[in-house]
Amino acid sequence: MNIFYVIFSVLVTGGIFAWLFSHVSLAEVAGLLRGVDPRGVALFVLASLLMSVFRAWRYRIILRVSGPAPGTLPLFLAVIVRNTFSDLLPARLGSLVYIYVATARLGIPFGAASSSFALAFVFDMIALAPLIAWAAVGLGGASVWVLAGFGLVLAAGMIAVLHWLPALVGIVGRRVAAFSWLGHERGPRWAKALEDVACELRAAREAGIYGRVFVLSLMVRLFKYAALYFFLFALVAPLGYGWAALPVPRVLAGLCAAEAAASLPVSGLAGFGAYEGAWAMAFQLLLFPAPLARATSIAHHLFTQLYGYGSGAVALLLLLLPFWRRARPPEREALESAGRFAARLAAALTVAAGMAVLLYRVCPEARAEAAPVSAGDVSALENLAGRVRGRVVFQRPDGIYVVRLGARDPERIVSPGEFPRWSPDGRDIAFLQSNRVMRLRLDGGEPEALADAFAPRALAWHPSGREIYFTDGLLIRAVNVETRAARDVLSGHVFRELDVAPDGRLAATVRGRGVSIMGFDPGAGRSWRIAGGCSASLSPDGNRVTNNEGDHRRLSIRDAVSGARLGTVNAPAGMAFDNQWWSNDPNWLASRSEGLFEDVFVHDLLKNEAVRVTFVGQCDRPDLFIESGD
Repeated sequence: MNIFYVIFSVLVTGGIFAWLFSHVSLAEVAGLLRGVDPRGVALFVLASLLMSVFRAWRYRIILRVSGPAPGTLPLFLAVIVRNTFSDLLPARLGSLVYIYVATARLGIPFGAASSSFALAFVFDMIALAPLIAWAAVGLGGASVWVLAGFGLVLAAGMIAVLHWLPALVGIVGRRVAAFSWLGHERGPRWAKALEDVACELRAAREAGIYGRVFVLSLMVRLFKYAALYFFLFALVAPLGYGWAALPVPRVLAGLCAAEAAASLPVSGLAGFGAYEGAWAMAFQLLLFPAPLARATSIAHHLFTQLYGYGSGAVALLLLLLPFWRRARPPEREALESAGRFAARLAAALTVAAGMAVLLYRVCPEARAEAAPVSAGDVSALENLAGRVRGRVVFQRPDGIYVVRLGARDPERIVSPGEFPRWSPDGRDIAFLQSNRVMRLRLDGGEPEALADAFAPRALAWHPSGREIYFTDGLLIRAVNVETRAARDVLSGHVFRELDVAPDGRLAATVRGRGVSIMGFDPGAGRSWRIAGGCSASLSPDGNRVTNNEGDHRRLSIRDAVSGARLGTVNAPAGMAFDNQWWSNDPNWLASRSEGLFEDVFVHDLLKNEAVRVTFVGQCDRPDLFIESGD
């Protein structure tokens, strides 16, 4: 391997890991691995083995068209070895080891081994298309068209390759014979080998096996991503993330992003580097807070790689034993009927489902953890409750909660839901539920839908209480609480957060070339940049705006028009914080801490002090309503 490529790979891996470990500690990664949920680990092992079973089944069907009939167990071991080497070399080139093992250890002719490898690769790509489409539909928004379009192009390209593959291999074989640099002996030998591959590819197409090869390829993909999904569950279940908090389309999109990055020619050393970087960015965008996205990127990949290397080493040692029966000489047999194939597939899936249920019930459940509570935390909370009366609403993966300042046990008031915000009088809560803007009256009644949206992300009440403003992709819209009439307020930016001043001015976090906070005056048609950063929220009078900067350890208070810094708020001691939101009282705001255990803090702006008010973890988007205080 080129020394410059090795050096570059080391730099890629080192650079990405340096960035990751500047935001997450090795102890946090180790803590995730120590506390894994046994149920998720068991399901991961089962799904990974089933992936290899279906991959071996697929190879066997393709090979039987040519005649070689390798033993079931040695072919399964060859697949395990192939899976292991796939991650060791860039662009998944390590999977070519299958051809060597199939020819050297199983006695399969080169043409048959190479054609089975090529067909399996093409069908793997085709089978990825419906999974991408599934993820696109589940994600919704503009991503539907982007991902669906990518899946369509991928499928169309691979089907074209499948159609022309025998001819292309034949053309290359005829050209190889003329390469003088191969010598008089190797040139014709390579030409003959490639012609054999082309013949086997044509035979496979004529045998009518493409339908079942596609079905088995789909099973390979499903169980591959199921295994990765199950181990992600094993990592985060002890942190309070249940199945409902891990929607399959979002997880699948994140896994595909990481896998695609690892398939690049410059993905890093032995599969480490680009995978973690893509995982951290994708899961931060799709599902997790940034620290958890970064910690899981390392913990997940490290475990799955060590598992793969360990199982691959065992499989390779077993294949080196001398007693394996080599494949029978080529002897073409009639293809089994479609009905028999379908029955065998149904039986295999039924057994797999039964084993999964049994493992899930037998294996113990990891106890959900929470950040430790110190005596100082309890004392500070009691002191806070003596000074001010109020309530905090916030979201967790399983719904929206409310806790009174001084209480230790929050109450879940609705599920699912996200981005909750108090009404100006503290009697109602607005929130997002799927693609709808919702309101919940705290004096009783069921949540009611006020407006539908295409891609909602954030909302805020107008201080009058008459309208709720919400983002919808490139729009900011407002819905009247009583009439439910919706109107467009503003457009032209990718809006992430927003707040509304009494006079109708807006402060919003927008994403363009970076993230920044901007001010808008819709009535005057004017906009201006306030500062770089996020967490835009306005003081009750609309004259000041919060601005989370840089390392998330300091919040700036800025003039909402000029952007001048008027003061700062420190993060809780030893922590970073995010998603700050100004309360209805100018002297108080709420935030959530960053890390594996996110909890809500309230901040006394006059004293620049923070008090932790939740002790359950995985809290986000807090909003504080002050009823009275000293």
